Amino acid sequence: MEQLALTLDSLSEQEYGQLEILVADRFSDTSVVQLLSERYRSDTNIRYVAVSPKLNPGSCLNAALQLAKGSFLVFLKAGTTLQKDWILRAVQILRQYSDAAWCYCTAGIRGGEDCLPDVALPDFKKIGKIFPDIFSDWSVSMQSVVVTYKKARELDGFNEDLPELAEEEFLLRLAKETPAIFDREKGVQIERPALTSKGALLSRCYFMSEFKTALEKLGLKKQTFRKLLEDIENADADVLEYVRPYVDILCEDEEYKSYMQQYLDDRYPLRKPEKAETDNVSGVKNCVGCGGCYAACPVQVISMEYDDEGFLYPAVKEEKCIQCGQCLSVCPAQKELDGMPIPSGCYGVQASDQIRMEVSSGGVFPLLARHILEEGGCVAGAVYDEEFRVRHIVSSRTEDVLAMQTSKYVQSDTREVYPEVLRFLQEGKKVLFTGCACQIAGLHAFLGRQYEHLYTMDVVCHGVPSVGVYLNYLKEFVKQEGALSEVNFRKKSVIGWKTNLYLRFKSGKTYIPHTTDLYMMCFLSNWILRKSCYQCEFKGRKYSDLTAADFWGIQILDKEFEDGKGSSYVTVNNEKGKALFEAVKGKFQKVKAFETSRLQEVLRSWNPNVYASAEQPKFRDVFFKQWKETPEELWKVVKRAYASLHFDIGLILHWSSNFGNALTNYALYTFLSERYDVLAVDNCGTLLPVQDCRKFAKKHYVRSSEYYPGNFIKDIEANCDTLLVGSDQVWNVGFNRTFRSGKYYQLDFAEEHTRKVAYGASFGMREAAPPGEEYAHLYKRFHKIGVREAFGVDVCKEQYGVEADCVLDPVFLLEREGYEKLAEQSEAVEEEPFILVYLLNPSEEKRQACLWVQRNIEANVKMIGISGVTENEVDVARHFLDFAYIPARPQVEDFLYYIKNCKYVITDSFHGTCFALIFQKNFMSFVNRQADRFSVFERFGDAAMHIGARPTEEFLRRCVQMPDYRRIEEDIRREREFSRKWLADALCKETEKK
Repeated sequence: MEQLALTLDSLSEQEYGQLEILVADRFSDTSVVQLLSERYRSDTNIRYVAVSPKLNPGSCLNAALQLAKGSFLVFLKAGTTLQKDWILRAVQILRQYSDAAWCYCTAGIRGGEDCLPDVALPDFKKIGKIFPDIFSDWSVSMQSVVVTYKKARELDGFNEDLPELAEEEFLLRLAKETPAIFDREKGVQIERPALTSKGALLSRCYFMSEFKTALEKLGLKKQTFRKLLEDIENADADVLEYVRPYVDILCEDEEYKSYMQQYLDDRYPLRKPEKAETDNVSGVKNCVGCGGCYAACPVQVISMEYDDEGFLYPAVKEEKCIQCGQCLSVCPAQKELDGMPIPSGCYGVQASDQIRMEVSSGGVFPLLARHILEEGGCVAGAVYDEEFRVRHIVSSRTEDVLAMQTSKYVQSDTREVYPEVLRFLQEGKKVLFTGCACQIAGLHAFLGRQYEHLYTMDVVCHGVPSVGVYLNYLKEFVKQEGALSEVNFRKKSVIGWKTNLYLRFKSGKTYIPHTTDLYMMCFLSNWILRKSCYQCEFKGRKYSDLTAADFWGIQILDKEFEDGKGSSYVTVNNEKGKALFEAVKGKFQKVKAFETSRLQEVLRSWNPNVYASAEQPKFRDVFFKQWKETPEELWKVVKRAYASLHFDIGLILHWSSNFGNALTNYALYTFLSERYDVLAVDNCGTLLPVQDCRKFAKKHYVRSSEYYPGNFIKDIEANCDTLLVGSDQVWNVGFNRTFRSGKYYQLDFAEEHTRKVAYGASFGMREAAPPGEEYAHLYKRFHKIGVREAFGVDVCKEQYGVEADCVLDPVFLLEREGYEKLAEQSEAVEEEPFILVYLLNPSEEKRQACLWVQRNIEANVKMIGISGVTENEVDVARHFLDFAYIPARPQVEDFLYYIKNCKYVITDSFHGTCFALIFQKNFMSFVNRQADRFSVFERFGDAAMHIGARPTEEFLRRCVQMPDYRRIEEDIRREREFSRKWLADALCKETEKK
C-alpha cells in the first residue's frame, strides 16, 4: 500500500490537471479502493473502480480497461517515483489525443521473474523470460506493452494467481486496444518501440510460443502469426536473419507450420501454367496477346489476327508448322518464370510541375527514360501510330520517348518490338522497357536469359480493353467531325489528374465529355477487357525491376502530396531496380518512402489492381453478343445489351454486416429464385454489402453490380417486371436518415407503372415509422405490402391509408434443411457439447444469466460466444464474455453451424431467436433494442415464454424447460404457407419465369 502511495504522490505532485489515475479493485473495507479514497479524498485526478468482491482479479483489470478503453494507459510499478521531465514528455504525447487518460494498473505473467532484454538479446528458447515490448495490431493504430513482475500482484486483494485464461485474455485485449507508455528500470519510456525491431519480434515469438493455448482458445493464433510474418517482411535484412531461427522454433508446432505454408501460398502464389495440348500456341488457353510467338517462329507461319471481340491472338498455318515448339517456349502463359514477391513498402514520388502536367501521373517514366538516354541507351514503350492504334516501339529519339509518356487505355501491339529490343541488347546498349506485367513477362520469355543492360518497369494495369471496340469508337467521331489530331486519356491541362477521354480534331474542334466517356465507362466497368485479364497470372508476383502506378489516396498517408497534379506509386523489386531508382531519386521534387501498415489498406481501396485482377462481370458476355452482331455506334450496342436483359424481380435489399441480415436476404432471394429470375440490387443504395457479407452475397446471388455501373437504378427498373423491397428494418426512418438512404426503400425513384411489392418490411418500432404527410403517397403506389410485425399493419392503415398484411420474416420461408446445407460449408469443428452465446449488446447482467444457464443446464459445459462479423464486434464480445471462446471473424456458415450443433442458445438478437426456433433449440432470448420486433414470436406456441427484458428468477426458471416445439412447428408451418401464398399472389403470374 505504501509503495503504491509513493507512486500516486509523485503523479499528483506534477500538477497536470488533465492527468487521470484510475484504480480498480474488488470493494471491501480493506481494499485498495477504500484505503486510497480515504487518503486522497480531495484529489480529483484519481478515479476509482470498485467491483464485486466475488469477481476474480482478471475482472478487476477488465473493469479498469473498460473505462479507459481507447485511451492511453500508463503502466507503473508500485513505488516508482517519476521525474518531472518524464512526465512532461508524457504529457506532450497525451495532449495530442482528446480522450487521453492515465490509468494505474499492473499486470503479471506467471512463470518468469523480472526481465528486461539484455543488449545481446538472449535466446528465449533456453531461458523462460518475456520481454517488455509485447506487440499489438497496428491496423488499429495502437500498441500495447505489458511489464512483467516476479509476482502477479502484491497489492491487497491481488496476491493470488489469476485463473487460467483470464489473464491471457486480458493481455490480448490490451494488446489489441490500448497503446501504453511503459516503464523500464529508470522511468517512463514514451517512444513506441518499432514493431520490426529485434526485441519486439523476439518478444512476439516468445509470446506466441508461451501463450499458444490462450491464443488458440481466443481464435487469435492464426491472425497473430500472420501479423508477425508481415512485420518480419517489413524489417531490415539483418533483423530477418536474426529472427528466422525463432520463427523456425515456432514452426515446430504443427499449426504454426501450416499457417506458415498457407501464408506463403497466399502471399506468393506460384504460377502453374495450364499447358497447351497442342504442339504450337494454337492450344494456349490464357493467351495475353504479347506476340512473342509471332516474333520467335523460325518459319514465320504465325500471324497475329483480331478475333471477333477485337483482341489480337496468334493464328497458326497448321499445314506449314514444323512443330518445333519454339512458340510455346517463348509464351509467358506457358513458361514458369521466376517472379518476386510484391514489396510491402513503396515510394511516393512527384517530378517537377512542368513534367507532371505533360504525363499521366507523378512523372516517374520521363526521369527514368531521360537517364537511360543520357547513358546512350534506348527506351521501349507504347505510342500512337498515324491511325491512333497503339503499338510498342523502341527508340533513342527524344520525340519518340515523349510520345510514350501518356496512358493509352487500349491493348498495345508488341509483336514487332521484342526482336528490336534483343538487337539493341546484343549491341551492348542499355534498354528500358515499360509496359504491362504480361508484356514484360513476354519479353523475358522471348529473350530466354537475363541481360545486364536491360531494365524493366511494369505499369499497374486495370486490364486491357478491346482494340476493336476502341477503333470503332474513334471511327464514330471521325465520321462526324473529320480526322483526328490527338487522342489523350489523361489530359491534365483540361481535366486535371483524372481519367477520361479527350479528342482533338484537325478542324480544331475538341471532344471533352461532361461526365465519364462511354468508352471509359465500358472499360472501367470491366465489360470490354481481354479474358486473360480477369485471371491475370502476373498480378501476384513481380517480373520487372520497378513497378509504377497512380498513387490514388496518397493524401491519406501524407497530405503534402495532395496538390491535384499527380503522384506516382513506385516499388523497387530487386537490386537492379534499386540502382536505377537511386540514380534518378534526387531529381524528383518530392519523394517519400511509405512502409506503414495503412499502405496496403489505402492501395486496396484506391487502386486495388496493384494486387488483384479485375472481376469479370456477367454483362461482358451480354455486351459482346450485341457488339459482334453490329459493332457500329457504341451507345447503341450498350443500349441493345441492356434491352436484352430481363429479370422477373429486382430485389431491393437492406445490406448490413450481421448474420441475421445476411440470412434474411439469403432466404428471400433463395426462395424467390426457385420460381423467378431474381436480381439482387447491391450497388445502388447507400448501404452496400461489405467484408464477409459481400463475399457471401457474391457466392449466392445474381447481383446488379455484375451488370450495371453504380446508381443505374433506372436501367435496373426498366429490366425488371417487379421491384420487391426486402425485409429487415428498411422502413425505420431513423436508419434511413442515419445511412442517408432517403426514400430509396419506399421506391421513390420508380415510375408509376412499375409493379411494386414489399415483403417482410419492418419499421423496427412504432415510433420509427416515417411521417405520413411526407411518405403516404409513396406507400400508396405499392401494389401489395407485407410487413413483418402486426403493429406494422396498423401503422400502414393509420398513417398512410394503405392496407398491409402481416407476413413471416423471410428466414422462415425456407425449411431447416436448406440452412443445414449451408452449415455443412462451415470449417468450424466442435467435438464437445457447448452453449452458444450470441449477444449483440452484451452486459454484465446478461453475462450472469449465461453463467446461471451453465450451472443449471450442465455444469462446466463449454461456452462459445459470437457477436457480429466485424473485428470491433468480436472484440466487444471478448471484453464482456470472458468465460467464453470467441471465434475470430466467424462466417455466416459458422453462425449456422454453431446454432445447429449447440446444446442451448442464449441471445438478444431477433434473428438469433428465429434460428433457435428453426433448429428447435432450448433457448433464452433477451429483448434487444426495438422491443416491438419481438412481438412476432407471440404467434409461435410458447416461444414468447423464453423471451424477456431482464433475467428475473421466474424468467430463468422458465427458460430451463424445453419449448413445446410440436406446437411451435405447427404455427410456423401455418404462417409459412400463408406467407408463401401471399408472395405468389403479390407477384403477378406473368412475372413467373418460364
